[in-house]
Amino acid sequence: MKQKVISYIIKTLKKLILFIEKKFLFANLNEQALISLAPKIIIDETELAKIHPYLNNLKRAINTDGINNIALTGSYGSGKSTILKTFQYHNTQYKYLNISLASFKDNKEDKVEFERKLEVSVLQQMFYHVEPNKIPDSRFKRIINITTGKLILKTLFVISWVVSTIILFKFDYINMLNPLSWKLSLPVDWLAIIFISIFLTGIGFFVKTIVRLFSNSKINKFNIKGEVELGESNDKSVFNQHLEEILYFFERTSFNVVIIEDVDRFNSTDIFTKLREINILINNSNLIKRKVSFVYAIKDEMFKDSNERVKFFEYIIPVIPFVNPSNAGEQLAKLINSANLQNDLSLEFINDVTTFINDIDMRLLINIFQEFLIYKENLISVLNYNELFAIIIYKNLFPEDFGELSKGRGKLYEFFANKTVYTNFLISDLNEKIKKLEIENLDTNAEQIATIKELRQVYIAEIISNISNPSTINGVELKLLIEEDNFNALINNKDNITYQSFIPSRYSSGRYELSNGELGIRITQIEKKVNAQFDYFERARHIKNKLNNKIELNKTEIEKLKKEINSIQLLNIKEIFEKVSIDVHLNNFKENYLIRNLLLNGYINENYNDYISIFHEVNLTKSDFEFERKVKSGILLPFEYELIKTENVIKRLDLKYFTREAILNYTLLNELIKIQNKYLYKYNSFFELLNHDSEKTFQFVLGYLERKESNSSKFLKHLINTKKNFISYLLNKSNLPEIKIRELIKLIFEYADRNDINNQSEINLLVKWFNNLSDLCAYSTQIREVIKLQSFLIEHNVIISQLDSPNVSTP
Repeated sequence: MKQKVISYIIKTLKKLILFIEKKFLFANLNEQALISLAPKIIIDETELAKIHPYLNNLKRAINTDGINNIALTGSYGSGKSTILKTFQYHNTQYKYLNISLASFKDNKEDKVEFERKLEVSVLQQMFYHVEPNKIPDSRFKRIINITTGKLILKTLFVISWVVSTIILFKFDYINMLNPLSWKLSLPVDWLAIIFISIFLTGIGFFVKTIVRLFSNSKINKFNIKGEVELGESNDKSVFNQHLEEILYFFERTSFNVVIIEDVDRFNSTDIFTKLREINILINNSNLIKRKVSFVYAIKDEMFKDSNERVKFFEYIIPVIPFVNPSNAGEQLAKLINSANLQNDLSLEFINDVTTFINDIDMRLLINIFQEFLIYKENLISVLNYNELFAIIIYKNLFPEDFGELSKGRGKLYEFFANKTVYTNFLISDLNEKIKKLEIENLDTNAEQIATIKELRQVYIAEIISNISNPSTINGVELKLLIEEDNFNALINNKDNITYQSFIPSRYSSGRYELSNGELGIRITQIEKKVNAQFDYFERARHIKNKLNNKIELNKTEIEKLKKEINSIQLLNIKEIFEKVSIDVHLNNFKENYLIRNLLLNGYINENYNDYISIFHEVNLTKSDFEFERKVKSGILLPFEYELIKTENVIKRLDLKYFTREAILNYTLLNELIKIQNKYLYKYNSFFELLNHDSEKTFQFVLGYLERKESNSSKFLKHLINTKKNFISYLLNKSNLPEIKIRELIKLIFEYADRNDINNQSEINLLVKWFNNLSDLCAYSTQIREVIKLQSFLIEHNVIISQLDSPNVSTP
């Protein structure tokens, strides 16, 4: 008992709090009024004037004799239902019966059975529209809700009837029903009259019930599921079978306008024939003393044959759509203004999207707008409302694919998942350029000849080796052949090589005479014999490259191209398709101009997850969680990807992930260095990963050092300690420009331990690099740990081939 009292008090207090909140706390809030998606009733005079022709013609048609079947035709969303609702509101002199058919999904079943379901649905809506006491003689039986009050009254009446019956027979009051026993001289026995009245009333109700029960013996049940159990064969039309019930319904009720909607969804004209037949029977019945009009709301394309359409209806009212792509922007702008959201959504964006929405109607616009408001309220951190609105548009136009999006599937997800495919179109060209420059540098380095003149001498020597005592080659004296014009003429000559040579005279002993001859080989054969890989002009270009420092220029260009590749990898979808044609990648959206527009303008982009789900940032932020997912999926994000709760990310990732390239991240590395003692195994695994001689790991190291992070010294010190081939890789494989190599070696001597430098593999490469350094004095002044450099030079007997002039600051 005590628990019940406490529970009652708690419930009462909750109701009181709710009442106070509604009454006082929320009374002054200027909340955006909800707009129903249902057809609206137009009251505003300005809006009413726009549909006045429809309302006027509909009223005239209903009032005109002979016009009993009226059609409002128009495309989906054109406003037919709004016109009908408004007409009912402003014309209360009519009694309306509204029938709207739900869509049956299984349209592939037997046509006869399908037609029966439609007819049953119509009957359901007719008979369930009115109270049972309005049609008491209907054979359709329904569950009747008996209120507690009525139940008590009926119970009391039954008890009273039973008591009255007992008293009547027990105390012989029943004889008073005999008129012979009536005596005017005796006083009126009011008690007997009351008992007799109750008894006779009960008998009357019983007889009435029995009569109605037997008169309705044909139909056993008609329930809300549309199931009809019949006393006879049920293979004929439901309408025909229950025609008497339909006529009885209209006889007992006062409906004179029947509004039928959504019957066109089933693309069946047979139902119109049956409804028209019923209308004729109703209006021809002598029992129904009024005109009954059927008004249909159907789509224009329902009847393919123009003659068929006019056959079904006596009057047709065409409805021009209220909203179409040309004015959808204006309608949406009204909604935006009504909610004071003009600063949240740009007019340019609204015009962009509404231009491409073809199958649009006012209900769709309203729903898009209201979903936007709900999402906006829940996604508090949303920054770009244009992007949110674009996602809501996509959600409404492509609900199935939107559902797949949150599951990591679907067409739109696939489009964004293929981002690397799109960037590869740009990156592949840059990689090809890098490859050509690297090959050019390799070929240039492989060339051993130092000057063009020396190269010409090599080719001339090869030609001479095939001739005894030559005097001229192709008519040019040997001493002049090395000159540029003469040699080029020789190289460009595609004929066999001719020559003049000294041979012993046939006429005078000890004397020589000139003899003309042909070598029998071309210059191209000489070129291949000298160098099978490159011809003269290619080798000359290599020599010029060396002389013009082209190797370093190429390395600088390679570095520039690699940075460009990194920047391309950071591009968003919009930026990518400013450089690449989107057409070849829109496999699933080729014919959809709306999606094309939303993607090209960046309204829908890679950040779609921010707008379709609420991320509860507790241990991780949304960006942290995305990084964790990518690492576990083996997908490498840009090294610069920003992490917020970095230690939590480190804590959540297992040790195995720290040996994979996907873990490479500058923010994560900084945090690892800072808390290395806490996560020592993960810290060491990270540096083991950097030991791999891959382009990615080297680019990561290079990029980290270029950022000049506060932990750069600790990082480089540990790197040189663990990566024993770092210096050899830097000098032999990195293809970095000389200026970059100088900077990295400077950092190595400043931050790395002396012993770790000495323990580097192939240290002779560093010794050789110092041997060839022409400005060692000036270079040493840039290194803070110059003593460490001096010790290295002495310890490894560095022989300086060329020394620059020392200045006052040179140690």
